Amino acid sequence: MTDPRVPAGPEVFDPKLQELLNIPQKILRRLAVSANGFVFDPTTGQSFLCNETGLDLLHRLQDASSPQELLQDLAREYAVAPRTLERDLLEFVGLLREHLGV
Repeated sequence: MTDPRVPAGPEVFDPKLQELLNIPQKILRRLAVSANGFVFDPTTGQSFLCNETGLDLLHRLQDASSPQELLQDLAREYAVAPRTLERDLLEFVGLLREHLGV
């Protein structure tokens, strides 16, 4: 039996969300990230803290080969409704973009 909260395919997610998740890997990879959630951008001097979930999302953004892959992996792991995942990701990525000046 499939979990109705887990997306069946790429058509479940809003295409605009995929576009917003495209923070350049060059920027994501330059970040110094500690195990306790302290994030430092050596280029801009900006720093901020992430909670455990934010830290997981940041690592996934750094490692994901595509926004679609990221969305599908998160939906499977956290077993949340697609709209809930989209809302939470938009909030996190918006804050991340604000801190990184992207």
